[in-house]
Amino acid sequence: MMELEIKEAESRFEEIVSLLESRKITEVIVTRDGNPVARIVPYCN
Repeated sequence: MMELEIKEAESRFEEIVSLLESRKITEVIVTRDGNPVARIVPYCN
């Protein structure tokens, strides 16, 4: 799991997607002012 502030997640979005695609991480929690607001997980088909 990775936890990032929204601005950092925005600037690192392509890296986050690559890490999720390669299964190096399983989810990303996006926070605003330290509070979780979103969860990004890989798409499974």
